[in-house]
Amino acid sequence: MDNFWFLCKMFKSGKQGKTDQWVVIRFLHQQGITPVHIWEQLQHVHGPTALCKQSVRAWVRRFDDDPDCSCLDCPRSGGPRST
Repeated sequence: MDNFWFLCKMFKSGKQGKTDQWVVIRFLHQQGITPVHIWEQLQHVHGPTALCKQSVRAWVRRFDDDPDCSCLDCPRSGGPRST
């Protein structure tokens, strides 16, 4: 768990975003930490800006289904959405 706190301190030093949390989820999942424990740690560090428990579980499933999955958004076809 020492690595987790290092990651949290690193990401807490700057503006936090969902991508940062996805990286932490991927790392902790590879360490064998369960989705519920990952979510609890994210709640402890990020508070109200943490991903919800269902999102953490969904990302863990995504990483299980595709080990090469990137935490970054993939480029999409088409133009930007307009209102």
